[in-house]
Amino acid sequence: MVAAPREAIGEAGVDLEECLVFGVGCAAFDDETLSAEGDAEAIEVVRSFAWWVALGIANLINILDSELVVIGGGLVDSGDVLLDPVRAAYEELVMGADHRDPVPIVGAALGSRAGAWGAALLAMARLDV
Repeated sequence: MVAAPREAIGEAGVDLEECLVFGVGCAAFDDETLSAEGDAEAIEVVRSFAWWVALGIANLINILDSELVVIGGGLVDSGDVLLDPVRAAYEELVMGADHRDPVPIVGAALGSRAGAWGAALLAMARLDV
């Protein structure tokens, strides 16, 4: 059984919440660094959180049959620390993976500020600036 993200973060006693939720300080949480420091619990927290994200993505793909998933917000700032385990878990969770085209899961090109850029561009378009 996979622990819920908040419970797992609390149990592990690590500062991953800011990384996973807000995208702050994620460089400290790559698999190599965590493994070198012997922080197996932190790696498990990331994998657990990634599983829950992948479950949501798999459910949406099962319903919508999308061709691409773009992750934005604070999650994208964690980069491959989160995206690699999300991709791996997604492959196990999506229905009919053998019978559908692969769905790339990528981070937003504009990072965590993609929403702000979109809002600014929409405002400029509506104001004819």
